[in-house]
Amino acid sequence: MKEESWLPVSRWTVDRAQFTALPPEERFTIISEYVLVCDLSSKVSINADYGVTMSTEELQALSTARLLGDLSLEEFMHELKRRNVLRAGFDIEANELQVQAEADGAVSI
Repeated sequence: MKEESWLPVSRWTVDRAQFTALPPEERFTIISEYVLVCDLSSKVSINADYGVTMSTEELQALSTARLLGDLSLEEFMHELKRRNVLRAGFDIEANELQVQAEADGAVSI
């Protein structure tokens, strides 16, 4: 027995399996038309690093790689941010400028 249309939108006839197989942007478009929002423009971003943490051993290994010159400062900082050691809003470029200013003696605490 064939499942009837799950989402009753005039130009869309999809069952649940078809719907869940669609890219997120297309799903939002279908849902928006269903609730009569015809001009919805959506962009979906999925953070694949959700819940990534860092153990003490991993932090030590990254720090050692940085000290030995096997890892650039930029990559080191990006990895610390990705693993939630640094806050989500941490600006790596702004931090680099601030560190340089401190090294030049332009900033004092």
